[in-house]
Amino acid sequence: MRRERRLAKAALAADAWRRLFQFFISTRAQRDRVLSRHGLTPNDIRALSSLASGEGRTMRSLAEEWGCDASNATWIVDRLERRGWARRATPASDRRVKRVGLTPLGERLKRKVFRELNEPPPELVALDVKRLSALRNVLSTLPEPAGESSRFPKRRPESRGRVRSRDQELPAPRARPSPRRIR
Repeated sequence: MRRERRLAKAALAADAWRRLFQFFISTRAQRDRVLSRHGLTPNDIRALSSLASGEGRTMRSLAEEWGCDASNATWIVDRLERRGWARRATPASDRRVKRVGLTPLGERLKRKVFRELNEPPPELVALDVKRLSALRNVLSTLPEPAGESSRFPKRRPESRGRVRSRDQELPAPRARPSPRRIR
């Protein structure tokens, strides 16, 4: 009986994951349009999401996070640096290391792009409030990967782009009326 429950639960989880993944893949065009408007590649936005202004990150830590070798991380950072979005600096405390951080221009770009990427796809907006609330509540129970809350700027719908602190709780999203009813 327990084995059957475990198998049923695993099958249910697999079906839920398949649906989430297919939805994510099917809405790729919306994300691609946002990146294209800003002249970004998926690698660029991943790099921007890993960086912040301030002390910066070492090239080694970036390469480890991105799952690439140091030369590839250097190429990615070079691209951001040429466009004025990132800068390398040598800290006075350790002149052997280069740290990479976002420039003010890079910070503004990151906030703007994530504001646009956080706009829900029309398929989500079309859901009624009850289903959107249920979906949000279920997804909010999933664990957040370590360090993710500070990497991806979040905003309240009414904030018009202000980035929230990672320690502040987000309010329930406001849903737009659905043009059709889903039963």
